[in-house]
Amino acid sequence: MRAIYLNEDLLVSNQFTPLVGGVLTFAGAPVPAGTVLSDRDVCRTSNSFYGGQFGGRVEWQNGIFSLNVAAKIAFGATQQIVVIDGSSTMVTAGGAATTVPGGIFAQTSNIGRYYQSAFAVAPEVGVTLGVALTQHINAKFGYSVLHLSRVVRPGNQIDHSVNETLIPTHQFFNTSASDGRPAFSFRQTDFWAQGISFGLEFVY
Repeated sequence: MRAIYLNEDLLVSNQFTPLVGGVLTFAGAPVPAGTVLSDRDVCRTSNSFYGGQFGGRVEWQNGIFSLNVAAKIAFGATQQIVVIDGSSTMVTAGGAATTVPGGIFAQTSNIGRYYQSAFAVAPEVGVTLGVALTQHINAKFGYSVLHLSRVVRPGNQIDHSVNETLIPTHQFFNTSASDGRPAFSFRQTDFWAQGISFGLEFVY
């Protein structure tokens, strides 16, 4: 049995203050000078792979040197979760704060929690070189590479077709009907991880 977890977050935010009143707007209304406007876009992804695994290991020994090669592969399903959230906030000079849904890339058309399960494959290969330093001490140097197919990563889930009429800090906010963009759809990719290791083995 093999379990692999990959969780990532992407946060995009900005903040600005108008120097002249009535130029910038918030939720369609002009804001006075000294007001702090900010927006925040968040995308969180979670991948949980579970599957059956099999593999093999081969080892060669020649004098003080040894070489170990291990290969394994797992077949199963990855539970994919994508959470998109966004908000815009206005803080007046007096300190009163107002927050509404929708940022720049995370708007009311794509904000939500999305789930699906996809078939995936997870092969892994590892190579370990051993050197007998003494009769009782072995040095180990290892390298491994892991591949997981069909994962969701936060940067791929953002629709770059921004709709200015859904941005609360935009002057054209709510001036026309939404065209449904930005929209959400699962966009899958592959994930690769590499690792190196070093250790000492004591043999009694």
